[in-house]
Amino acid sequence: MSERSTKKENEQSEDTKTAREQKSCFAIMPISDHPSYPSGHFKEVYEYLIKPSAESAGYVCERADTTAASHMIHVEIISKVHGADLCICDLSSRNPNVLYELGIRQAFNKPTVLINDNRTDRVFDVEGFRYSQYNAELRPATLDSDRKALTKAIQDTVGSHGKDKQIFSLVTFLGLKAASLPESKITPQDARLELLERQISRLTDAVLSDRQVRFSPAPAKIPPLGISAGNEIWSNGLPTETVADVASGIVGLGIGSRIGFSK
Repeated sequence: MSERSTKKENEQSEDTKTAREQKSCFAIMPISDHPSYPSGHFKEVYEYLIKPSAESAGYVCERADTTAASHMIHVEIISKVHGADLCICDLSSRNPNVLYELGIRQAFNKPTVLINDNRTDRVFDVEGFRYSQYNAELRPATLDSDRKALTKAIQDTVGSHGKDKQIFSLVTFLGLKAASLPESKITPQDARLELLERQISRLTDAVLSDRQVRFSPAPAKIPPLGISAGNEIWSNGLPTETVADVASGIVGLGIGSRIGFSK
């Protein structure tokens, strides 16, 4: 074996060892744009604040939209919320999906660092836990200090012990037993496949329902009720008020054109 080959194998071995030694961090945070923030704001929060802070503390960080299986993003999220060595949870904008994922993380009583920007009030249910606040403007003048503060919060959370030990959830406060996953022979791949099958089934039902509405034969014509919506509609014995309410609802939902009724 040549010296060059041996050197290359040693480098690969060191890289693999380093990857194993690095711990995982998952960012629980808003993914989509929020009307109160500029487009792409939370992606910048991740790239410029959360990720570098986690890396400074020795973690490999990712968030939901960086996972490979983005088409099954909800399965990946729950898996990583449970399995990550550390979670950093950004409560800015009070996103309901974020609060849901935080609830799952807290049920397992695993290390979690809470952060929020200076534009968002604290969430009452987790107000008693320690937060790391950052400036929502992400200005260079404050970003460096915000990174250092978050890195320290990570180190304090995972390195605390004794009287200084961090409390991650109400599970500890109430003396409850942390949740645990039941033993199961179902693999993550099986779970993704089952979820995909359900989505296809719902989509198929929606398509068939739409086709049934489109191609159902028209009822026998009855003298129109004079509804002001513009088309004739037949009651089949229903009171005039009831038919008018239905017609109004059809137009309001924007589906009138699919069943031959429009405003």
